[in-house]
This record gives sequence, structure tokens and C-alpha cells, in this order.
Amino acid sequence: MVIELYANTYYSYLDKLVKLYNKLLRILQCKTRRSNVLDLYENYNVLPLPHLHQFSVLVFVHKFVHHRDTLPDPNPVGLYLGVTLDRTLSYR
Repeated sequence: MVIELYANTYYSYLDKLVKLYNKLLRILQCKTRRSNVLDLYENYNVLPLPHLHQFSVLVFVHKFVHHRDTLPDPNPVGLYLGVTLDRTLSYR
């Protein structure tokens, strides 16, 4: 669930991470900077970060629509968040 949250931003914010990821793939495969990035991803059978985010969101939506019983219960998170916000707001 981390990729759904943290990658849900402008691509410019993720640019450094994507470049680092590409660099890592090049180092692991002993390729030059001129090598095609999509080939690097294909060789390791991984998705580029924006596509990975899109895939993760689509998997989540599919689970939500067709297999809700496999998703974690969201109530405990909501209760903890509500308590934290109530305490924060009440002290101000």
C-alpha cells in the first residue's frame, strides 16, 4: 500500500527516485547510459515507477470491487487518526 500513497504525486517530485532506480538497473546489468531504459526494466521483469503506481492502484480497485473480504479492515486506522486529531485540536 506504500506505493499507492507515496507515488500519488507529481512526476517532478519522483524524478530523482526514478533516475536513481534507472541508474541502479544499469549498474546491476552492466549497461551504459545509452542503453534503453525500457529494456532494463524488461530484463528484470519490473515496471517503471509510474506504471508500478498505476498497476498497484488498479489491483487495489479490483480487490475493492471483487474481493473486499481480502482487504484489511480500515476502521482501526480511522479510529486512531480521529483520536489523534481530536487531541491535537482540543489542545489548541
